[in-house]
Amino acid sequence: MRAVRPAAMAFVSLVVLMIIIGPRPALAGVPQLPAAPATAPPRATSLPGAEEASQNEIDDILTSAAIVLVSGVAGIAGLMWGRP
Repeated sequence: MRAVRPAAMAFVSLVVLMIIIGPRPALAGVPQLPAAPATAPPRATSLPGAEEASQNEIDDILTSAAIVLVSGVAGIAGLMWGRP
């Protein structure tokens, strides 16, 4: 039971570290809207490339979550290794 507190602290520290150093989306990659044209364009359901951008963001979030989970499990297993 004494190993639970250091393991929990290691896990929390790892999560905070991953949040701090996690990848940030680049502002240059965001599509910019052009100025309003003289004639109204046909209505579109979404901006070109919006689906790909949202999928990339979801992939980044899932990758970060997987890294945090695997690192946390490895950290806890390392702390518990050799404990009676």
